[in-house]
Amino acid sequence: MAVKFLLRTERETGTATIYTRFRAKGSDFTIATGLKIAIKDWDDDKGAPKGGRVSDIERVTDIRTKLTSISNALSQYENIPDVRPSLQGTKRRIYEALGRVTRNTKKRRAKQTPSEYIAQLIDDMENGVKVTGTRKTQYQASTVRAWRVFSTVFNNFLEYYESREGDPLGWGDIDGSVGELFLGFCNLQGFMRKTTNKYIKSFKALIRYAARDGLHNNLKCLDEIGTICEDPGTTQTEIYLEEHEIQALYEMPLEPGEKRDVRDLFLVGCYTGQRFSDYSRIARDNFTTVTDKDGSQIPILKLVQKKTNKEIKMPIVNDNLIEIMERHNYKLPNISDVVVNRYIKEICKELSNTVTSLKEPIETAITKKETVAEKNGTMTFERNERGKVMRPKYELVRTHTARRSLITNLAKETNLSYSDIMTISGHSTERLVRLYVKTNKEEDAILVHNKLKGLRG
Repeated sequence: MAVKFLLRTERETGTATIYTRFRAKGSDFTIATGLKIAIKDWDDDKGAPKGGRVSDIERVTDIRTKLTSISNALSQYENIPDVRPSLQGTKRRIYEALGRVTRNTKKRRAKQTPSEYIAQLIDDMENGVKVTGTRKTQYQASTVRAWRVFSTVFNNFLEYYESREGDPLGWGDIDGSVGELFLGFCNLQGFMRKTTNKYIKSFKALIRYAARDGLHNNLKCLDEIGTICEDPGTTQTEIYLEEHEIQALYEMPLEPGEKRDVRDLFLVGCYTGQRFSDYSRIARDNFTTVTDKDGSQIPILKLVQKKTNKEIKMPIVNDNLIEIMERHNYKLPNISDVVVNRYIKEICKELSNTVTSLKEPIETAITKKETVAEKNGTMTFERNERGKVMRPKYELVRTHTARRSLITNLAKETNLSYSDIMTISGHSTERLVRLYVKTNKEEDAILVHNKLKGLRG
């Protein structure tokens, strides 16, 4: 990083504005600080106020303190992991260091409507102006995308509210009744309950952010806005692949090309239990060894998770992982999660001709688009005697199925505790691990039986 202060004037007398030049991670900006200094009190070579005798010692001392604050603020900005400084983000930090942004922002934002505020919030997330709470890292691109999707829903709700109430929604208007109205709006849109819960959580997060930025003090409304329970019949079933299905997928003969690349990338997820954003970027540098007490070398995988910025060190749970990495010379194909989701279903459908468990019908839900298509008669779905949609298992396989599969199989097939599995998955609590273990009641009974049998010898 390089921070330099300079005057952009050829004059030798009078006053001039001090500029900041900030260079970091490929960014290079020159920004006016708004601070003015007597030209004769400025040292061009040092890029700082002169020491010793100056025309106004108090003024120069104050400027020197403020320039130090700017340097510190930009240093912190440059040190945020995976963030390339933006022009807007740099300006905000300079003005904040000068004590201006608090006054100006509060004055500007106090007039912002909910619609204007959410647009500003997303922009700040994207540009690194607003960072995550505890880790102080920039919001992931996936998080920004999710907020953009929510902003569309939220702005549509604002129009819906105004059409019903006759007035636009203000921050002070939000209470339990507005929460109920938002829930009803989501139901009218045909959202699944899981999706509705997600939007309600985003709605409440938006209220908190706005309160912290001084737009309102209406936090009591959060206690009045709850979430709804998830009915298994209104959410898509989250499945996992059993070990024999994963092995069959590994042994499935596929010609070199996109399908094989998708299969291999998915299997890397099955053998590491990481999120797609992590397992899709595993490379040679992620493989290393550690020394055991007896001096033997144990191969491990190490990475820093994108979502949590948490370092993971895990053993190689299946040698097939190494074979796949070697096949691709430790450079996995660059394929998006959308493409993987599309092709992995086709691949598993083809595999179901020999691995019939992948054809097993599973009760699940259909999306909003599919519900509309069914009503229009352009799509049909098999339903059971209770009227619930039944889909073959292969249709429910997605990128995240890979992570869920390893976690569930480790819980089922090994003596590892949930605490042990946490070291692999990177979850912060055992409760979160349990949510990933997708066993049915019969499998749970067998699991407990085997553990009791082991305890009794």
